[in-house]
Amino acid sequence: MSFASSSAGQARIWWESAGDGTPVLLINGLSSPSAVWFRLVPMLAGRHRVLSFDNLGTGRTCFEGDSFSMEMMAEAAADVLGAVGAPRAHVLGMSMGGLIAQQLALTHPGLVSSLTLVSTHAGSPHMAQDQSSLEAISRAQGMSPEQRTSYLSDLTYACAGQAEREADLAVRAQYPTSEEGYGKQLAATMGWERLDDLRGLTCPALVLHGARDQLVSVGNARQLAEYIPGARLTVLEDCGHQVFSDQPVIGAQALLDFFADVDAAA
Repeated sequence: MSFASSSAGQARIWWESAGDGTPVLLINGLSSPSAVWFRLVPMLAGRHRVLSFDNLGTGRTCFEGDSFSMEMMAEAAADVLGAVGAPRAHVLGMSMGGLIAQQLALTHPGLVSSLTLVSTHAGSPHMAQDQSSLEAISRAQGMSPEQRTSYLSDLTYACAGQAEREADLAVRAQYPTSEEGYGKQLAATMGWERLDDLRGLTCPALVLHGARDQLVSVGNARQLAEYIPGARLTVLEDCGHQVFSDQPVIGAQALLDFFADVDAAA
């Protein structure tokens, strides 16, 4: 584990690496520390160098400014790749991390070998069918980290057992996101959208989504796949928002197959 200096000079970004092979950069979602990848990292690290980091406002990353934008969060991801010395990576963003990943691919296409968007959307202005979940996310802003995580968990799982849910909660509790950090991340997502710009992406793309996602409905995945040229859409039927808790093995295999196809074609 180490820290990357922010190109904007306002942050020290915590990151770590596991495994060897072509790099994979994991970008986590709203208020989630990078520790949430504890199931996925070992399944990818046998073939890839897996890079994870704490977003601005979360975990062990230190941010000194009053607010940040989606563009700044994407620059932090680019700063991690620079610190690692990875000229390109398979970039995976989950939920809010998917917005960051889209912004990164649009701003720094040369850094992105492939783009994988998991349980995500093209920006809140395009989520008309998910107004109730957007309202729930907003209401969670005034809660303690423990209350927030428990409150939102009912929307994020479809078939994970109690043991899996408790393990997820325990990991999040180790690195709780403050109310301030949650509010800054939420503000960064509000109004962000680059949907039409996605038509200009040229990197290989995978859109992976659970059919039973109650937080971000599967229609968002279909929209992303429609706008990104040549995107591969994979919908996991018995799966909710937390793909790698509900269906960790199937989800990881979908990633490995996609990365292998991209690497073979490179």
